[in-house]
Amino acid sequence: MLARATLALFALALSAPAQDKIDFGPKFRAGEVARYRFVQSAAQTMEGGMMGGQEMETEMVIDLKRETTAVGEGGIDQKLTIERMRVRSEMPMMGEVVADSADKDAEEEEGMLAIFGKLVHALAGQTLDVHLTPEGKIESVKGADAILRKVIESLEDDPMAAAMLESGLGEQFGDTSVRQWLDPMTENLPRKSVAVGDTWTSEWEDKLPGMGGALAVRSENRLARVEKAEGGGDRGVIESDIRMSTKGPLRMDQGGFGMEITLEEGEGRHTGTVDVGTGLLRKLEGEVTMRMKMKMDLGAEGNEMAKEMAAMMGNMSMRQRVRMTITLVEGEWPPLGGDAAPPAKKN
Repeated sequence: MLARATLALFALALSAPAQDKIDFGPKFRAGEVARYRFVQSAAQTMEGGMMGGQEMETEMVIDLKRETTAVGEGGIDQKLTIERMRVRSEMPMMGEVVADSADKDAEEEEGMLAIFGKLVHALAGQTLDVHLTPEGKIESVKGADAILRKVIESLEDDPMAAAMLESGLGEQFGDTSVRQWLDPMTENLPRKSVAVGDTWTSEWEDKLPGMGGALAVRSENRLARVEKAEGGGDRGVIESDIRMSTKGPLRMDQGGFGMEITLEEGEGRHTGTVDVGTGLLRKLEGEVTMRMKMKMDLGAEGNEMAKEMAAMMGNMSMRQRVRMTITLVEGEWPPLGGDAAPPAKKN
């Protein structure tokens, strides 16, 4: 009896229709236009040393228009226009700084607000060149470095601000960083057809501005389900578990101080929704948490005062939580928080 039941189940399994596999490969068409709102917020908490207990918050919002200009055997070419950009930062002893390209007075401010103001106004309205491989992986972004260079040259009367942009701050808005903003839109997609429940692994590197090294990112992905869209069609939901490690030594040297950085933990989770028919990313959201240990020492240009300060600040750790949302926008751009009543700006 048991043998007959087992054979019957086996025959049933063989006769059941195979689950359809879905091709999430690139389906871009020349002339296709899509608009996305990119939001990234980070909260940092310092532990130990003189800065123990201090908290910092940053948020960046970018409205992007992406136009596919060519699709061929050599890959995909796109134009990426930054339609609006807003940066908000809140740091100890500096208060809140908000620079928005929609605020035409931002460039007239002073201090950190003037620096961010110049950046967001310089980048807003600009179009960058993006090239993807035939498989849909972003290979290069060009144009942001040249814009950043012009901003630095415009600060000839403010050498301190220019020096900050020459270091890690400026790198956060260059070609490599823009590519890394966009990487989550394509890196977790499978390079082969998959069915619900199938898994695959993605690996890439994120350069760390001003630190000399990179994060090695490993993402374990799974097609969790396929949903029916309200207007018709199917949407695949991809869940990704992320682990990070460092590649190369991480170190910062600035203003006479040196800092060695060790990543002690780094993990996160992303969920993406993709149109099966068009291949368009509808939404990607997720969160990554990191804990970094920082050892202060005397930098290459250090003096006695810097040495005393380094000893005073001691060794520290920083916990960082980064949240990211990329949303396809159809119709008018939705308002940003604070559009109706912009937050007070401080320097």
